[in-house]
Amino acid sequence: MIRRAIMAIIFVLGALILRAEGGDPFTYVVRRVFDGTFLQNPRDTSDALLVSAPAMWSSGNVRVSLLTNGALRPASKGSSEISGIAYWNESIVVLQRIDGRIVASVYDTGLTRKLTPDVDLSEITDLEDGAVVMTSIYAVPNSATAYLHAGRFLYRLTYDNSVLRATFIERNVLSVHAGAEQGPWELTYLHATGLSMFVSITDAAGTVLNTTLVPYATNSRLCRVGKTIAVISNLENSVSSAVSVVDRQTLSVRTRTISVSSERVDLATWNGRAVAVALTTRTGRPELIAVPIYEQYEQLPSGEFISGEFGMPLRVAVQQDTAYMLFSGGMVVMLLDGTVLSRDAFTVAGTA
Repeated sequence: MIRRAIMAIIFVLGALILRAEGGDPFTYVVRRVFDGTFLQNPRDTSDALLVSAPAMWSSGNVRVSLLTNGALRPASKGSSEISGIAYWNESIVVLQRIDGRIVASVYDTGLTRKLTPDVDLSEITDLEDGAVVMTSIYAVPNSATAYLHAGRFLYRLTYDNSVLRATFIERNVLSVHAGAEQGPWELTYLHATGLSMFVSITDAAGTVLNTTLVPYATNSRLCRVGKTIAVISNLENSVSSAVSVVDRQTLSVRTRTISVSSERVDLATWNGRAVAVALTTRTGRPELIAVPIYEQYEQLPSGEFISGEFGMPLRVAVQQDTAYMLFSGGMVVMLLDGTVLSRDAFTVAGTA
């Protein structure tokens, strides 16, 4: 499931030509290439949505297609302009521009409208015509409640007795993390006010539990594992990144720098400890390094070298104990202990 999700991201980048390294236990084969944003149904992986930019010769409306058991077919959405779309349990929430307003509506997974009134998202006022914002929904377990992150706006949704309601929470929300490995479910989000940046934690009922000030940076994202929260940012005019660690229990903040860009740093739990995982080329060879987040160090320790020619490293993403590393010429999947699961060379037409 996780590996299929990682590959879905790569599908939309362009045509891939794969070559597997001999001896690795896994390899990835591209069976189909899509042009657009690919959204897989989290409850049924045979269903998906494909959101494509309008063709230059068309009326300018975004195209939405349904993928069911491998068959792709267009879905008519009428004359309204789609501004965002995301799965929510057994439904789909669609953001549309109607008469200059952004509204949210509920559809089934076949994109048939459910009998519920539109909900105005009146705070979203700065979208350009034709713009489709990144839209994510974080469902609260065992509840008819979810959080909607659309562009840089955060809402709390409830859907009960065929009535959809939206409560505005925050603007300028840069990044969101939902769930908890231990303890009750929480939503953690990174948001900016002026030249200040904060991490806030909200429970399932919408109560803000804590808000903590963290160092400001224009390009930042939020990561969380267990009780450890990290804000990973690119440093201005530098190839290095800053990692600001927030302890969930004490709310203390500790910041350190790592000499790689933020796209090549992630947070993970390994051997019971929170670690920063970095993909470096400090010796001229790709090297994956896991550093305990609370330990002091003057320089990065030795890591696990990656054999093969895959080009320039672009980014790393870690799920549990598995690191997915994307290069300009391929992808490598490796456990944090150095066990290589796959090495595949491919050509990417586009950007990561």
